[in-house]
Amino acid sequence: MLTLFCQSLDAQTEGYTNAATGRTWNNPSSSFLDTAILNQNQRSQLQSAAFNMMMMGNAARTMMKENYGEEKIKAGKATTRITLSPDGSYIEKWAAKAQTPQEQQETRAIGKLCLQTFNDILKAKGLTAYDVTDAQALGFVMSYLVYNGKDPGDARLKKLRQSLRQKFLKDAESQGTPEYEKQQDYENLVIRTMLGVRAYEISKRQNVTASERQSATRMAREYAGGVLKQFWSGSSVDSIELVETGNGFGDKGASLAASGQGTTSFRRVEQSSWAESNAICYEANGVTRISGDKSCFYEMRKRFDAETARLGGANNDVAYANAVAFKIVYPIYFNGVELNAKQFDWVLKEMRKDLSSSSTFQNQSDGERQNNYDYLAYSSVRIVDDYQRAKNSSSSSKNRGGLTGKMQGDFAVQSMESARNAAYLKLQSIFQPRELEDYQLRPDGFTKVR
Repeated sequence: MLTLFCQSLDAQTEGYTNAATGRTWNNPSSSFLDTAILNQNQRSQLQSAAFNMMMMGNAARTMMKENYGEEKIKAGKATTRITLSPDGSYIEKWAAKAQTPQEQQETRAIGKLCLQTFNDILKAKGLTAYDVTDAQALGFVMSYLVYNGKDPGDARLKKLRQSLRQKFLKDAESQGTPEYEKQQDYENLVIRTMLGVRAYEISKRQNVTASERQSATRMAREYAGGVLKQFWSGSSVDSIELVETGNGFGDKGASLAASGQGTTSFRRVEQSSWAESNAICYEANGVTRISGDKSCFYEMRKRFDAETARLGGANNDVAYANAVAFKIVYPIYFNGVELNAKQFDWVLKEMRKDLSSSSTFQNQSDGERQNNYDYLAYSSVRIVDDYQRAKNSSSSSKNRGGLTGKMQGDFAVQSMESARNAAYLKLQSIFQPRELEDYQLRPDGFTKVR
């Protein structure tokens, strides 16, 4: 699948001097890396153009497409083929964004070669050039190979092609899209797919430097990931797995959730990436920020870990973190009411059930799960500390008397109310999709009353 493109492109790049960098390359692989893969400006322009094309339609335009598409479908004229238009060349638009005439010529040549080779691969697979769903299926399969290093195979290609075709023929907006837009989308998809393929092939070569290999690998995954994301409805392209049912592609998280084998734990590391970006530390007054200081987070998480351990949990379990956060915040909003052991167990059971059956959560990486844990630890302990600080301030204000004491007391009351509001929001965010108002606390847990 990849050989034809790679050989053709090598022939195009021999002895090329990059006008932008002034470097001449004898190694055709390095030449291509320098000009087409590692040129951050062109890459950004390509991705920006793709995004702009996706976003260009407003509500009125979409309605016009749908109306026209519905007429075509009713008339039996729905199709996946593209009628070529002089205004439909995405390659020319892409080349025009290059900075110099020489770069434009090189970009145009690369684009045309991408298109020619992709269409040749389509034909070799028994598919049709300038057919929307054939291109989508091949682009997805080739990008999966690049992203994961596994070839899905021709059987899955044909299954996916059939699935996409059935959907496209019934979609009014797709049928009503002007031909030049379809052509531009087609060529855009082809270029991104083939640049990902080329970068992948270069990353596997022995005659490139370690730096070139690393850059090519990164670019290959970026291009391939972008193509996969365009057509994947799951939470992450990392969740795509090869299956024997349907169109041949499934969601790992959905499979885990449906099988009852979902997990809520993660491999924990001491350093918190969430804290480095989000945690805020304050002076003892709880008002003045300490710029750049994250040490308070680790002290707060240590306290949270200790409470988790006291309740019988592990400090690498997001279900336990949700239940512990719920327990320590609950008394703040509900006037000092503490959850007993059975009530806590009820919450823990529900949290574990929610997360184990969530395909989105099951697709999360260890790092993402730890971010959830760290945020729960920080936010819940912060609420407890803010409330306790305000409560202490309210008590001390009574001893001060006078106007100063009254002002301090008023501020303390406001701060306590703010902490109670924060507690409610935290409880509800943990409890969702349930509504707190719909449940009543009983000795052995919560019962839905409405």
